[in-house]
Amino acid sequence: MFSYEALVLFSEMLRDSDVVPVVVYNSLINGLCSSGRFKEAERFFQEMADRGISANVKTYSCMIDGHCLRGHWEEARRYFDEMMDRGISPDIVTFNILIDSHCKDGMTKDAWACLN
Repeated sequence: MFSYEALVLFSEMLRDSDVVPVVVYNSLINGLCSSGRFKEAERFFQEMADRGISANVKTYSCMIDGHCLRGHWEEARRYFDEMMDRGISPDIVTFNILIDSHCKDGMTKDAWACLN
């Protein structure tokens, strides 16, 4: 489960530095999504943009994975489409998340569609 201590540590990093690397945001977003705390993850996702930090394929994959794990297919698709619109190509991890999640949910046709 995602811990309060992680948020405190992140706040300290923000206080001590003007620049927080994207990898730190990705770790935070991944932990929040894995815990089902999507509103907080989305807030940090937006904060990245507000600070001029560009989301990368890992950032989007974290958001997509969290939503897929909870069956939030429309949200997962929205992040996938946004990623593509921004010119960020999905990687093998992104496709694995989508295909695996769809198959586990019995949506094999949708899993096949991810390959096209």
